Amino acid sequence: MRRLYELARGRGVLVYWTERLPSGLDGMYFRTDKWWPVIVLSSAMRGRLRSHVFAHVLGHYVLQHKVSVFASPATETGRRAIIQAEAQADRFARLLLHLIHRGIKGREKPPGDPATQRGFHVLEDVAPFS
Repeated sequence: MRRLYELARGRGVLVYWTERLPSGLDGMYFRTDKWWPVIVLSSAMRGRLRSHVFAHVLGHYVLQHKVSVFASPATETGRRAIIQAEAQADRFARLLLHLIHRGIKGREKPPGDPATQRGFHVLEDVAPFS
């Protein structure tokens, strides 16, 4: 969890934990023209769910998604865009958590091992930033 927070904050993303998210919503990302990007997460989550949701929401930022589940688009194209964005964020989360886990394990490997060399700079390997 600490690694996810460091990755987010290192890229200027503000992270907040709250008990006041609507029912059924574990996390969200938003950005405005006048403020830093923000991730808001439910403080009720624990364990692997908490890490996955954090990585998933961070994925929306990294992948620069513009669609929102709150928009409830009336078109089939809009619905498909939301489904695609959610699937991409899920894949990103799984890969990021895998790389972080591998990086932690990599500390036990010889210095020449690629996982050790890469350390926790995993986001550069996954997607570009603007």
